[in-house]
Amino acid sequence: LNETQSLNEISDGHWRLSARVKHTVQLRNWLLALGAQAKVTAPQVIRNELSDYLSAMQQHYT
Repeated sequence: LNETQSLNEISDGHWRLSARVKHTVQLRNWLLALGAQAKVTAPQVIRNELSDYLSAMQQHYT
């Protein structure tokens, strides 16, 4: 992503990517494109935004 990026294996087959990035639509779209393979653990504001976005999207299909 950029020079602040670090990638560490935290358990067998599970990795933690940390980086300082701007909070943008492109970031949200990139995270959504990773699907269930990714879990945002922090910051809470991005976790909440993704949760709200996915909930709103799910309303179209229920």
